[in-house]
Amino acid sequence: MSHSSVPKVPCVTCDKNGLGIFKCEGCAQVFCRKHSTEHRDKLTHQLDELFIEHDALQKSIAEHNDEQNSYQQLLEKIKTWEKDAIAKIQRTANEARQQVNKLTNEKTEILSMKLNDLAQRLRKARTDDDYVETDVEKWTKKLKGLKSEMITILGSLTVVEDSKNALVPKMSISSIQQLAKFEERFGESLGNITIEDNGRSIAHSSSKRSDAYARAVGEYSHGKCRIRLIINKTASYVASFNVVSKSVRTLGLSPSNGCFPYGWRTDDSMNNPDIDRKTNPGQKDLRGETTLKLDLLIDCDNRKISYFNEQTKITRTMDVDTNRCPFPWQLECHVHDVNDRIEILSSNLV
Repeated sequence: MSHSSVPKVPCVTCDKNGLGIFKCEGCAQVFCRKHSTEHRDKLTHQLDELFIEHDALQKSIAEHNDEQNSYQQLLEKIKTWEKDAIAKIQRTANEARQQVNKLTNEKTEILSMKLNDLAQRLRKARTDDDYVETDVEKWTKKLKGLKSEMITILGSLTVVEDSKNALVPKMSISSIQQLAKFEERFGESLGNITIEDNGRSIAHSSSKRSDAYARAVGEYSHGKCRIRLIINKTASYVASFNVVSKSVRTLGLSPSNGCFPYGWRTDDSMNNPDIDRKTNPGQKDLRGETTLKLDLLIDCDNRKISYFNEQTKITRTMDVDTNRCPFPWQLECHVHDVNDRIEILSSNLV
């Protein structure tokens, strides 16, 4: 009695070199024992990444709810607009009243002079008994004319509104939806460095260690921007992430025309002209790590930058002197060792 053989399915990773014995119900692919474990580990890693993204977003929402500064600034702007608008309206109304009084007084004064002149003629005619029918008719006609002038004094004035030039510009509050589409990218470089993945990452491209720099294209003058970075290092040599002034056109993080970079180095020291690159006393965070996942916050409104280390859960903040680093700011990164990489995982304006 013959038995039909079940066809063997190769492992999708090993191809023809390994026998597939486990089928993934998610992707419907078949793996050998070794690669089924790797496949599961990869899926677990993706889930871990999802949790990190979730925690970062939750932290961002919590910070937004805690910080009422922007909300209060909006209310203050509305209040200032309201006061200025009322002041402009009151000032314009007072000017209009003054114009009415001036024009009315001028016309009334002229009418009074004409009326006094007529009165003098009438009194003289009566005193001298020197008048006839035609004189009376003439004076009667003159008096009627003065009455008509009196009636038309106020009627000749009118309020004219200039519809083309609004006294108070209309205020409205808008929500800028297109901010969600913002994506930071590296755009220019200096030294042995390549910009890859459509600007999302940079990599040291030489077989020898050397300083290399890359600057991103985004410009920051107001609001806040959150940028997630991953730094992969092969040794203990230092990499750094910083904000620089766009006015400094030469890359390299060197002071230029009184402008300085502000940021952190992976040995826990800082690029900060205000504190002379001192390492935080007693705090080890970035030093010695070969893979760093960082959440960088560029806060222009409060003139600060900060980062959150997703592995250690440590947050560090740095004040930025805009006299030494004027707006607009840009992100500039530095790598030194062979194959060192920095990647922008995500970016959004908050």
